[in-house]
Amino acid sequence: MLKKLMIITLALSVLLLAAAAFIGPEQFEQWFSNTQTREAPANSDSEWCIMMEEKPNKEWREEEFQRFAKECLE
Repeated sequence: MLKKLMIITLALSVLLLAAAAFIGPEQFEQWFSNTQTREAPANSDSEWCIMMEEKPNKEWREEEFQRFAKECLE
């Protein structure tokens, strides 16, 4: 039982390290925060718009595309 628990813990650690290698700190923090991208209202100069401009397009979700087009593009 203890051996299985140690193997599971090791596997989770490896997954976490692999995720940290491929995911930026901002995205990692966003996953673990309780805030949603829809919460804060944004205007064309908002921090959210700037953050999204720096985020690779492959990592955008559909809601983010729509919000960016609505709030950040004029």
